[in-house]
Amino acid sequence: MSVFLATVKPRYSVINVAVDSLNCAAMSATAVALSALAMHTS
Repeated sequence: MSVFLATVKPRYSVINVAVDSLNCAAMSATAVALSALAMHTS
């Protein structure tokens, strides 16, 4: 499906990839922060 989108709407898919990677980075940072907090409190 992403390949289809990439061929039809290149700009749209590029934005989606950027947003996806930002979301992934934010989730990873949150997970790291939460696990660090858990380690400190326990």
